[in-house]
Amino acid sequence: MKTEFIPVVHDAVKIGLGALIGGVFALLGTWLASKRKLHERVVERRQDSLEEIATDLEHIHAIVIDKSSVLSAAEITEQDSNPDAVRHIMESEQDRTSDSFEQALYDLHTIEARLCLLGHESTSAMVEKYRTHISLILDLEDTLEREEGPVLEDVRAFQQQAMTMRLDIVRALANAYKRI
Repeated sequence: MKTEFIPVVHDAVKIGLGALIGGVFALLGTWLASKRKLHERVVERRQDSLEEIATDLEHIHAIVIDKSSVLSAAEITEQDSNPDAVRHIMESEQDRTSDSFEQALYDLHTIEARLCLLGHESTSAMVEKYRTHISLILDLEDTLEREEGPVLEDVRAFQQQAMTMRLDIVRALANAYKRI
């Protein structure tokens, strides 16, 4: 009787240890799989956020270029000595572009914050410089309205600098996207 009991206990211990080891490996495999899926979701969300920021930046830049183009058109018309046409251009376009321009400045603040939350402080600082630069268009608009001299060259320089700054930001976003 004793000889039969020992092999049975021996087999039970082997089965129990095998089940325990299998359970540990199953738990470890499940934990690693969920960790991998979580990492994939985090990467996907970061990529989506960067893509959304890039899209928002392009929309804002289009508003900035549109507003500066209005100033260019008004300056060219003023050079043609047609003050009524300048007033008409400024009044008709001011209502259309002012609200969207103010909203664009606000949206740049949110882009800065989103970049900081994603850990891209240097890109956020670039956006802050861009926002500061594009707010200069309000000074150009005041200069044109007060008829204090030619603005066309200033507007062209403004547009060129804004495009260069936007390109630098887009490159920084592309590098951030690649590093995810």
